[in-house]
Amino acid sequence: MGIYTFFSSNIVITTLILVLGVLATILEKSEKIKTPIASFIQKRKNMRQAAIEKETYKMEMMQSIADKLDSFEARFDNLECKVDKLEGKVDKLEERVLENEADRLRDVLFSCGNACRRKVPLDGESYRHIQDVYKKYSETLHQNGAGHDEYEFITNYYNSQQF
Repeated sequence: MGIYTFFSSNIVITTLILVLGVLATILEKSEKIKTPIASFIQKRKNMRQAAIEKETYKMEMMQSIADKLDSFEARFDNLECKVDKLEGKVDKLEERVLENEADRLRDVLFSCGNACRRKVPLDGESYRHIQDVYKKYSETLHQNGAGHDEYEFITNYYNSQQF
């Protein structure tokens, strides 16, 4: 049985090779069959190449977008840093302005107080101005101390004047 199986499998293989050889010869000689198959194969290659090019283009575009986002993020971080610095400078300037305003108002109070000490008459309009200055000095700028004492002196002087 072993030898017959060998011969029968050998016959099958030989027959297949012969059939494939005949088909290959027919396909090679026949343009009607060869052209559509070659055309089909070429279309498949072209479709595959177009898909590869499309994917490559997508990848390039995604990389370009990622690079632009990285650049934007770096610029945004830089701007945030600059804004933080500017906010710090604005806070310092605001503090200085308030200090300068408090000093200016204190100087107005002390100038008026010095004039009162020299017995310069203080009229009602000047006293109302001093009241406004002191109100801004104490309530808006939250200052007290020497300015408060000077205002008290000016108020006592104004009330003690005889018109």
